[in-house]
Amino acid sequence: VLVLGRRDAGLFVGDPHALLRSSPWYRAMLSPLLVSVGCVDTPAAANVRAWLSAGTTMLPPEALDDKVIFSSEMSTLRGASAYSAAATRWDADAAALLKPYRTSVSRLVPLDGQRVAVRWRAAWDPASLAWAPPLARLLGWEIERFDLDPEVVSNFRWMAIFELFAAALRTRVLRLPAASVEGRAVYCLEEGRCVAHEESLDLVRTADSGRLRNRRAAENIAEFLDVARRPDGSEPEEWAAAVRARVLSGVPGAGPQRGRLCLGLLCARGGLRRAAKRGRDRRRGDDGGVRRGRRGCVRGDRGQAVGRFQSVRE
Repeated sequence: VLVLGRRDAGLFVGDPHALLRSSPWYRAMLSPLLVSVGCVDTPAAANVRAWLSAGTTMLPPEALDDKVIFSSEMSTLRGASAYSAAATRWDADAAALLKPYRTSVSRLVPLDGQRVAVRWRAAWDPASLAWAPPLARLLGWEIERFDLDPEVVSNFRWMAIFELFAAALRTRVLRLPAASVEGRAVYCLEEGRCVAHEESLDLVRTADSGRLRNRRAAENIAEFLDVARRPDGSEPEEWAAAVRARVLSGVPGAGPQRGRLCLGLLCARGGLRRAAKRGRDRRRGDDGGVRRGRRGCVRGDRGQAVGRFQSVRE
């Protein structure tokens, strides 16, 4: 009674929180503070939580305002149709090429009545370690994934391989690095629909600051950007070059030679693979003859290719 100035405090003995919420002091001071630290849910936060329950970081079409804007470090999308088309393609490509692709929300906090911040994580198994799960199942080992430190240089050492298997033999647990990307999204809502979606990726900001030193972590974010964030209408080769310059340049072990190799991997797994296929189809023709390419040749036999180009780009 002395603190809240309520003479009818005895009526709220069964629900002291109702007394607190009904006070002018709570509405004026404490309620905004609790919302800002995520202790109190808001209608906007409840909507975003429901929209993200499908296991994706992009919002469904019914959540979008017609003039919604998606912005990130690498691209910008304007309008609900462009947003939905990109989100559908990104999710499909990630599920098909980054196996097994999985996303999770680690934290969802309302910033105010209309804005919601979300921490999310996307993870998949590295293609270079595809041999490990069958071996672990054969030997009866468990697999334990761990995150790489993006600021620590990764160097290949045979002693590290020996120590890895020695520990697995002793503990029956095989510890392998995870391919993962973490980010932060801020959704701004008006009248129950999203009008702005701002995204920032941790490893891109780490690369911008010059602190990205781990080659595997750099290749993970490059692969994610190529497969799951390339905007519609962008040229695959130009996008891959922009990604390489943004997150691979300056990383030890991911220099020009490694960068070209990583570009070749993206050709095989991402958007550049489709561009290379269209180029081969154009050069192959239907006459069953021989067409020469830039660095190799494809021999036609009733329109079927029996050879392949040797250049990384093809």
